[in-house]
Amino acid sequence: MQQSQDKISSTTDIILEDVKDWLHKPLKPIYIFVFVDCIYCKKDKGMAQNQVVYVMLGIDVEGRKDVIGLHTAPIKSKSAWMNIFDSIRLDLILSSVSSLIVR
Repeated sequence: MQQSQDKISSTTDIILEDVKDWLHKPLKPIYIFVFVDCIYCKKDKGMAQNQVVYVMLGIDVEGRKDVIGLHTAPIKSKSAWMNIFDSIRLDLILSSVSSLIVR
C-alpha cells in the first residue's frame, strides 16, 4: 500500500495532539500488576538498524489494561530498565520482568 508524503503528514498532524496528551497523561495511583518487556524494531534512517522499544503495561484495580509507557533505546540493558523505572515513579505491588536479571 503506497501513501504519499502529504497524506502521511496530514494524518500525523491530525493525531499529534492526541499523542502528546497520551504521553503526558496522569498514571493511576495503583496498578495491581505491571508487565514489562521489550521488542526489537527495525529503524531506517538511511540504513537499517535495530531499536529497542521498552513496553510497560499495567492492570489497574478494576482489571483494566493501561499502557504505562513506551521508551526507546539502541540496546536492551539493565541500566535502561532502571532509568525507565526511576522515571515513572510507580509503587509496584506485583511485577513480571522478562530477562532483566543478568547473572
